[in-house]
Amino acid sequence: MQTDPEKEHFRIVRGLILGSLIHEHPKAVDVHVVLRVLDDMEHTISAHELNSHLVYLKEKGYVELMNPKGKSYNIKMVKITAKGTDLHDKFIEDPGVFVGP
Repeated sequence: MQTDPEKEHFRIVRGLILGSLIHEHPKAVDVHVVLRVLDDMEHTISAHELNSHLVYLKEKGYVELMNPKGKSYNIKMVKITAKGTDLHDKFIEDPGVFVGP
């Protein structure tokens, strides 16, 4: 079965996002940090594309998105959920997220 290279890229990036969050669990991470981590891993994406992946992961229940209260600026934070941890650790499977061999 052949896969569309763009869809495969999406699956890989989503897995890398979860991988970047697992190391900070249970703390939330600034989305700009996630962008830098992806860039360091040579998977540079735009903030818009990151937002799309985060919404997808949120809708699946793998991450929580939050905006800290009491800040004078708008920072979006993201945190991996228990379900996201289970996916990362391969206790569950999702064809839309690649978490490694």
